[in-house]
Amino acid sequence: MRHLIYLIIFSLLSTLAQAGSARVDFPDQQQQERLNEKYDRMLPFHAQKAIDLGYHLPLPFSLSLVPSVAKQGYDIHSLEVSHGDNNLSDKYDLSQVTWGDPEIESATLQLRAAAWVLPNLQVGVHGGRFRGRTALSVGIPTSIFERFSEHCQTDPRLGGELCDKIGEVIEIPTFEIDDIKGTNWGFSANFIGQFGRFTYVIPVSMTQSKTDDGRTTAKTVMLSPRIGHLFPIEGYGAIYGYVGAAYMNTEGRVAEEDALGVEGLSYSLEQSSSSQYAGVVGMNWNFASSFGTSLELVAGPERNLVNMIMTYSY
Repeated sequence: MRHLIYLIIFSLLSTLAQAGSARVDFPDQQQQERLNEKYDRMLPFHAQKAIDLGYHLPLPFSLSLVPSVAKQGYDIHSLEVSHGDNNLSDKYDLSQVTWGDPEIESATLQLRAAAWVLPNLQVGVHGGRFRGRTALSVGIPTSIFERFSEHCQTDPRLGGELCDKIGEVIEIPTFEIDDIKGTNWGFSANFIGQFGRFTYVIPVSMTQSKTDDGRTTAKTVMLSPRIGHLFPIEGYGAIYGYVGAAYMNTEGRVAEEDALGVEGLSYSLEQSSSSQYAGVVGMNWNFASSFGTSLELVAGPERNLVNMIMTYSY
């Protein structure tokens, strides 16, 4: 990874070489072996130019197993409820319903296939399974029901005692949903470059998710620039340690027909990440030309994520 290079750097070095063309340097044996090396793989494109400049490229294709665990907060909004042709959202202000401070805990296992299409660009696709759990605390303000609020104290059929018992908010006891299962899939890209002695990586990804019961769909977009340094370990490959930041936003929708077993009753709601930003720290260890592993921690307000990646390259 440390040896990747942009083609623009090649152009710059070519210009410098032309400026000093009056000087003739004969290559030593090591330089000559490098010049004689010919790249015979289909990808990445322009690989030979990078090799001619003395850079060693990684193997072009890879398969990765990616287990991860996460805990993140999310917001719920845009609740709509209808029964038959009657849309309750037209009669009642359902935006007043509260959901507490929900969090979801999840575990995911993905398989990723990737290829270097340019010396500084890797693209890939991924897919896998996830399992999660969450808990909700629902509060329904009685002010939603305007007629009830207006007549609660004045209608003798209701009685003041009943109104006092109901209060201003109807609170539904916290309930847990602990068996959320589903599938996710998407694509990703890694942009690689060098800044002095440091190597930077900019991963970008988009992931679609769907629960097995079909009620919930979601899309997650992630951008996570990081910068670090490569530490060679004689006989044991090299370790790349890095720090960075992550932007991760999830937008989802939950919808159900004939909800609660009631024919014609349907609902839908939207959900999104409570916080999109976090810090990143991690390390990648390439202990052989074909094998590597990495461990990454993403932490921030309303979000904690641990990723592990085990990669076979060929």
